[in-house]
Amino acid sequence: MFWPCRQTSFFGIRAQGQFFVYVVDCSGSMIDDNRLVRAKGELRRSIMNLQLPQRFQIIFYNDRPIPWPGDLPRAADLTAKGQMN
Repeated sequence: MFWPCRQTSFFGIRAQGQFFVYVVDCSGSMIDDNRLVRAKGELRRSIMNLQLPQRFQIIFYNDRPIPWPGDLPRAADLTAKGQMN
């Protein structure tokens, strides 16, 4: 079955597709000016705009990658979105 690609954006960068990987810096410099708080809010907003059958994965990084628990892409359903809190 063909599903049209849907869009989302992250800090003004628009993208279209079925699978999104968000890679977010969580190093110490992100504490300045609440950068990490703003990045997490934008991440939440972007993911809330996704719809099935879209999928997503989140990877934070500092000196190494820190994948969101589960390592596998998540379906953009209410269960996965609810875990964003």
